[in-house]
Amino acid sequence: LMESGRQEEAKALGLAYDESLADSTISSPEVLRFNLQIRNAGSWKEAKAIFQRMPEGMADVVTYNILINRAINWQEALWIWEQMPDYMPDVVTYSILINRASDWQEAQAIFKNMPEGMANVVTYNTLINRTPDWWEAMCVITEMIQAEIVPNLITFGTAKGKASIFENFIEYLDIAGQTQDLHAPKFAIENEYNLPIKEAILALWNNDFQKAETKLQASMENYSPRDNAYSLLEFYLLLLLVKHQHHTCLQLFEESAQPLKDLYKPIWYALMKLFGPEKKKEFLRMGPELAETVDEIIDMVQRMRQKYR
Repeated sequence: LMESGRQEEAKALGLAYDESLADSTISSPEVLRFNLQIRNAGSWKEAKAIFQRMPEGMADVVTYNILINRAINWQEALWIWEQMPDYMPDVVTYSILINRASDWQEAQAIFKNMPEGMANVVTYNTLINRTPDWWEAMCVITEMIQAEIVPNLITFGTAKGKASIFENFIEYLDIAGQTQDLHAPKFAIENEYNLPIKEAILALWNNDFQKAETKLQASMENYSPRDNAYSLLEFYLLLLLVKHQHHTCLQLFEESAQPLKDLYKPIWYALMKLFGPEKKKEFLRMGPELAETVDEIIDMVQRMRQKYR
């Protein structure tokens, strides 16, 4: 996460604290010295002893955040939190507490205890990571959208183990439709993907097939498999299947200047299977190593069709 530029995400998950320690340079050198000693202590007992040697009132938010992250168990983490002055906890504090919570119920309780408006995308992503199942993950994403916090790649990636990332994405589109939050600048994945393909997916979801085709053509003019739009093009192809747009999907595969059949072989053969006898000859060319993946795609498409018919 740090390497991908997600410093705040890394901090919230307790993966690295150099950035947090850098913040403490606004305090006195003595506070910085204590913070470094706590971070580098060889054990929790030693870190706690260093904290207890600090003069009363000296510890800052970075001190407490490092201690909560280092606590040997949830009870010790709570003990540190209880030492913090009421005004001091910040969004990083709460994100660490959610990550350290003993179970899902504790994580929820910590989240609900946050001051109104403090939670950000990092907090929600950390909470999603603690959800016990797919339903709870989607409830958190719903709440996130209603709070006008825009999901990012990590939001969907975090929930990936609870359901397929494409199903997460479709669920997001459905929730966005229910909340009438369909404006492209706030759509799904911040600015990490180009706008035309996002607009194409939105149009396709709303059954505006002509607009979807127009927007996709604009997107494909500068398309490269190395671009970030690669995953969203895959989503677009899968959504065509969900929407029963088999002939449109076939046309895109056959007429694109890009080698889409090679790039998306499982989707291509899933399409052939959905065509039935008409494309049986082409389907039989599929290698046996793709059979399981193609069946999974067909099952997913059928589930999505049933759910959103």
